[in-house]
Amino acid sequence: APFQCSQHPNGKWTILQYESQLCWESGDHLIMLLLGVVALSIPVGFLSMVYRLLAVFPKRMIQGDVRFLNTFSFLFVRVKPETRWFIL
Repeated sequence: APFQCSQHPNGKWTILQYESQLCWESGDHLIMLLLGVVALSIPVGFLSMVYRLLAVFPKRMIQGDVRFLNTFSFLFVRVKPETRWFIL
């Protein structure tokens, strides 16, 4: 909810679900905003890692990198190499 603010007729912005909290004017909103950014960075970071792994997969398989395949087998074992982009 820290990203959803609504404007009131007096010109102030409050958080949509918590109308007693002012947006950008209180320390509580800043804390919620920072926690929200951290919480969003976890799945975005994981998806970025999966994208990178999918991009290097063909090269690593040509090299015969068994350690790579064993380490990330949870992504690659159940799919055909040509359909790996459907993992995303």
